[in-house]
Amino acid sequence: MANWAKRKSEHSALQVEQLLKRVVDDHNAGNSAVKVNTKMYTMAIDSWARTGGKQAAERATDIHRGMVEVYKQTGDLNIMPSTISYNAVINAWSKSGGDEEAALRAEGILEEMLDEWRRTRKGDVKKDAVDVSVNVNRNLKVSDGKASQKVDENDEDLDEEESIVKPDVISFTSVIDTWARSGMKNGAAKAMHLLKKMEQLYVEEGQLGMKPNGTSYCCYKCALDKRQCCFKCY
Repeated sequence: MANWAKRKSEHSALQVEQLLKRVVDDHNAGNSAVKVNTKMYTMAIDSWARTGGKQAAERATDIHRGMVEVYKQTGDLNIMPSTISYNAVINAWSKSGGDEEAALRAEGILEEMLDEWRRTRKGDVKKDAVDVSVNVNRNLKVSDGKASQKVDENDEDLDEEESIVKPDVISFTSVIDTWARSGMKNGAAKAMHLLKKMEQLYVEEGQLGMKPNGTSYCCYKCALDKRQCCFKCY
């Protein structure tokens, strides 16, 4: 699966999705030797993101939504959604062609992450679920430009209360980039709103992982210019 996931084509994305389906079917059939996990789902999502286009973004969204629904139904911690799985879906929309719909879809996913994070902060998630997600977010890696992310074991910003699904600088910046790619008149205003939200979360709540970086501001500038971000941003 990993080898197919590294390729950039619709054929490879279909192969990864089919392999994921085979593993899920075997697992559901009672094969105890087969385990499905968040990393497998994220590989499939990332594979579609590499393909680009709206259809690919829809497939990525459907795969992630399916994982979330099964997790909610079964409570299987092995397929718990993670920050990286959500970021992979945002990345798929960022690469989907650049229009208002893509930006709105990407921002909607970010809002979903924020809602989940706030719910987690209120203590609505069991500690064993938090422990599993910490390990998932430390070990899972999506290798695709700005979406690349690997949490270091010593990352001081990773605490157990807020590690289930927590937006980070990658989440916000990817959505800002999507608004820049949209070329819409309100793209700059939308990007500024997100940038201010990042600054607020960093300054007022001490969220180090949401602190805007050079790429965040570069993508905002691209939104002002109504153009796609240049490679210098990444």
